[in-house]
Amino acid sequence: DFIKALGVESLDGPEQEKLFARIGQLVFDATLQRVIEEDFDDKKAADFEELLKNKPTDQQVMGFLALNSANFQKIAQEEMDRFRKTTLDVLGDIK
Repeated sequence: DFIKALGVESLDGPEQEKLFARIGQLVFDATLQRVIEEDFDDKKAADFEELLKNKPTDQQVMGFLALNSANFQKIAQEEMDRFRKTTLDVLGDIK
């Protein structure tokens, strides 16, 4: 189990939240990079850049990506799966 392998049970609530927030940010960053590289043409990339200039909320960014990337959900799931597999592989190598 992924959570058990991370040793999250031994962390207190705030530490767990920080860890999950960091994991979420890593997965989101990887997803964003792939969406821009694989799904956005120059116009969509320019529109996204314009959105970022206005300091959008996380929900606005997610909404933009969901509306403008046909593969957003698929890419996000692939990146989560990749993070999980890589993490488990690394932890397995350490043990």
